[in-house]
Amino acid sequence: VGEGHCKIWFELPYNGKCTSRLDIPISKGGLMPSCNGKTDGIYRFDHSSALQYAMDYGDYFHIGRVCDAYYKCLGGNITVVKCENGTVFHIDSGTCKPGNSSLPNSCQLYCNPQKTNVHPFPVNVAECPYPLQFSETTGRCENFTEVTCGTRKEEKYICNYWESLFYNRHGGNCDTRNIRDCLYLPNGVHRDPRRSPSSFIRCYGNRLVEEGKCTIDSVWGTQTFIYNGTCTQRFAIPTSGADYGLLPSCSAKPDGNYQFRTRPCDAYYRCEGGRATSVKCPEHTLFDVTRRTCASNVACYRA
Repeated sequence: VGEGHCKIWFELPYNGKCTSRLDIPISKGGLMPSCNGKTDGIYRFDHSSALQYAMDYGDYFHIGRVCDAYYKCLGGNITVVKCENGTVFHIDSGTCKPGNSSLPNSCQLYCNPQKTNVHPFPVNVAECPYPLQFSETTGRCENFTEVTCGTRKEEKYICNYWESLFYNRHGGNCDTRNIRDCLYLPNGVHRDPRRSPSSFIRCYGNRLVEEGKCTIDSVWGTQTFIYNGTCTQRFAIPTSGADYGLLPSCSAKPDGNYQFRTRPCDAYYRCEGGRATSVKCPEHTLFDVTRRTCASNVACYRA
């Protein structure tokens, strides 16, 4: 006598009417679990809610409707509860109520009643932007240094955050645009292996927290480069320490002041006990090759 389809995408024909998948048993193609073998209590919907024929639409990661519904088991019977708009499931109270709530398996995922779209996560499931994590204390995304994850899994690499995984699911270039070195490096500033020697990354807690480029040294008037965890002008970097270093070795020299071969006039280096230190002459002075120090009113030449 007629044909059609359910108007709401999350409904299916069942028992003669369009019915929410939450009210259709899993065995019949829905999402309603069975309480067989389960103790009485309250449970999350952790069965995948993805629409397989639509590229996993609604639940790409197959985590289930973990935020906007729950079910009760009592004597083997199941009761499904759909949270009202503006509320999400809070496992600590076993009810739906306003405000964000944490999820048990991830420190950056959480339930957000204001997040109403369903791609790539189920409704009300949200993710903190990298490198933030969800705080159970404040109910917000916070700096990871202020969050105690407990048993919730921590992701330290941006490409392992779920939105990054989703948007790069077709062979995207997240790994080429980002750097995973901080997973293995100690806290501090390190040379960026992808770029020029003047570029750096800052790692903290095995996470990348800053990328940048060393500036020009205003005193020496030369580009600085990463050395020993800081941006350092080239004449203070030993030639043995980096290919861009210009500070000679003092290992075979007696103590004293010496000219730089590439910068003989307005600077020098001092050898003391085999250790080299670069020295910039004060303004309006030059290195005096006779007195072996900076002086005014002297001619500049390389000895």
